[in-house]
Amino acid sequence: MASPFQFGVFIPVGPGLEEAERLADLLDSLWHYEPLVPWVLLIDDDLSGRNLTSGISVPPCCNLVTIPHPRRGVGLGITGGLCSANLIAMDWFAQNTQVDFFIKLDTDALVIRSFAPSLSRIFAGSQDAGLLGVIGRTCNPGSRLAGFYADATLALSQALYIANAAESGAQPFTAPLYIDGVGTVSPQQVQGFVRLKVYMDKALTNGYPLGMYCQGGAYAVSATLISRMQAQGYLESWREWLDLPFPEDIMMGIHTYAVGLKIFSCANVGDVFAIQHTGLPYHPERLIKEGYSIIHSLKNDEVFSETELRKLFREQRKAAVKSLDRNISSKLVSVD
Repeated sequence: MASPFQFGVFIPVGPGLEEAERLADLLDSLWHYEPLVPWVLLIDDDLSGRNLTSGISVPPCCNLVTIPHPRRGVGLGITGGLCSANLIAMDWFAQNTQVDFFIKLDTDALVIRSFAPSLSRIFAGSQDAGLLGVIGRTCNPGSRLAGFYADATLALSQALYIANAAESGAQPFTAPLYIDGVGTVSPQQVQGFVRLKVYMDKALTNGYPLGMYCQGGAYAVSATLISRMQAQGYLESWREWLDLPFPEDIMMGIHTYAVGLKIFSCANVGDVFAIQHTGLPYHPERLIKEGYSIIHSLKNDEVFSETELRKLFREQRKAAVKSLDRNISSKLVSVD
């Protein structure tokens, strides 16, 4: 049976056994709630030549594709490496499918309810939507970090300052950048900022609120964003991002506005995304009760361990299957 919704899922997978184990649980949750997903793309950033799909049972209607990350260890893995992975994934979807949208999922995200009907409806009714997700660091409006992206704003402001200085002939190579894990900016990164400025100038002209992004644990990308980025050659520029110290969610916000689209929030009660930068935004029972579909992050919650959370939601999936089996048995008995 083919899916009535043409969508794909992209999952970047980091190196190490832990990432492969997270992937297996994520795929199990995805296929439980969206068994008819047509396309799942994995970009593997491990250099060992592992087989990520070994032992994984793939639904017959799903095309599961794995691509080794072509960076082969070059660049900044969790920033530039993920930026380039996103661009490679978008280019792959553009070249090989006709999806209406795709979902980007980190391995520490999880699917806890069906999401394709809701996202398909939102994209169909919002022609200028490029990204759907959680704006800033958390979906929880009670948090002081709700809607917060000032850290990204400051980092990008500094990058623009450095780029402008470099273009004027100055050599600000020792300037510190306000972003986690980055000290002195290298000459190569300065040139990267100069290239980045081209995208940012277009985005700012189109009303880009400097630094706005969808939290990177999970978000949805429209077909329109993919096609416009492809038409402008942005999907071919993945090498330009390898040394840049900006997370891919910031990069995606810039590109969205650079091609004339917008970021929409999809994080209210009953919406798709219950995403937070660190830990879960709510207690697991509340996430289930209030009807969210995709959650993040399981790996660093302050209350529950990742093992506890994965077990809890795995049991939730098993309970749903048992309930369905009982309903089917009951109907069969009543027919007899």
